[in-house]
Amino acid sequence: MGHPFNSPRVLKKVVYAMTETKLEKNVDAHKSRGWKEVSEVKPYGYGLGVMMEFDPYNRGEING
Repeated sequence: MGHPFNSPRVLKKVVYAMTETKLEKNVDAHKSRGWKEVSEVKPYGYGLGVMMEFDPYNRGEING
């Protein structure tokens, strides 16, 4: 196993909302910016959440 800086960098986050409708809108907004859903919808806090990932290197754009 190499140095951690040689590993591919993938951003991960939980996208969440209080209702299923709002969660769908939030997930769609993230998908339009290149995020991918990597889990099923699960209870999260007082609402619902889903894990999403973003790989800037496979998208071809690196911002920042």
